[in-house]
Amino acid sequence: MEQRKKQTKRLQWHPAFCNAMQLDFAEDASHLTFQNEYALGTKPLNIDLLIIDKDDSCQIHNPIGRIFRRHNIIEYKSPGKSLNMQVLYKAFSYAYLYLSKLPSNEARSLDDISLTLIRQERAARLLNQLNRSATPAVEVSPGIYQLQNVPFAVQIIAAERVPAPHGKWLKRLTRSVSSDDLDDACENFSNEGNDTQKELMAAMINFMLRANTNLLEGNNMSELQKLLNTLGVNMVPQMDFDAALAKKDEEREIALAKKDAESAAIIADLQRQIAVLKAQQAATLAETPATYGKR
Repeated sequence: MEQRKKQTKRLQWHPAFCNAMQLDFAEDASHLTFQNEYALGTKPLNIDLLIIDKDDSCQIHNPIGRIFRRHNIIEYKSPGKSLNMQVLYKAFSYAYLYLSKLPSNEARSLDDISLTLIRQERAARLLNQLNRSATPAVEVSPGIYQLQNVPFAVQIIAAERVPAPHGKWLKRLTRSVSSDDLDDACENFSNEGNDTQKELMAAMINFMLRANTNLLEGNNMSELQKLLNTLGVNMVPQMDFDAALAKKDEEREIALAKKDAESAAIIADLQRQIAVLKAQQAATLAETPATYGKR
């Protein structure tokens, strides 16, 4: 039981989220480009998912994408993570930073960018705060809340409320997947998509099982393995999966340590500059009476 909890806590939700988004926007894949973990700089400062619309004159079929512009920043909060005002402010800063780093030949108008924040449940507290402010969030479609009176297009998504058939893979990013949900996902794999999309579906089914280990218990396992083998979905061996997670955790710790070291260096440099300024100010004050007296 303890081992199972440890594994689910270490699940990498963001790669699965990026897979789910590509599947949910499969109908518009011909003119959308997906860039996972888009780096905003040399430090570990990344956009979860950047979607470039190569032909923004086309109408997006998925209602989550109706707000899309040329450049679309997507931020995702996994189960148990908060989507609050602080997260919203941070996402706004990402949008401005992204625009500032576009090449000179790219348009930098605020009309060319959108920001989407997604999590499974409705962010009730954040939405209530916004609705008491000058930037209310209007529910334009079930589960889709667009902010008003903001500099560029911004929306907040409650994936579980988006009506079918849209967002079906996003809705599977939970720890409460049922056997029926899994059957539906396997049926999608069997009947839909090209080779690339089938690879994404296989990865998603694999993730659903990792996040919902109860589906692997008891007699379900043999029947499930038989079904997956029939469909051609290969489950990642547990040892390989844990090794990959351990490597990812180690890389994250190294990145955080580097970030802490860089922050400490910046703070130390600022403290040195402040000390120099204080010393100069003290020297100026000490010289002032003597100079005045000589005159």
